[in-house]
Amino acid sequence: MSARPELVRPDDAATEAAMDRTMTALAAVFEALGDGTHTLNFAAERTDDAFVTGRADLSINTDPARLAVVDDAEFCALSAL
Repeated sequence: MSARPELVRPDDAATEAAMDRTMTALAAVFEALGDGTHTLNFAAERTDDAFVTGRADLSINTDPARLAVVDDAEFCALSAL
């Protein structure tokens, strides 16, 4: 018998809630970083024990609030992790 039960795909509401939590967490990270240019690196472990990574270069300004992303595709991949 497998150590893990069969995984069930979450419904759309659960996926949306997870994405909302992700955006809230990223907003907190951006606020903590403060003004300047930053590189974010993320790693996540998949259910098959493989690791996936992502990175994005950001420019943050808090007065007025502004977030510039150098590469939209990088940022989308990063937030999906």
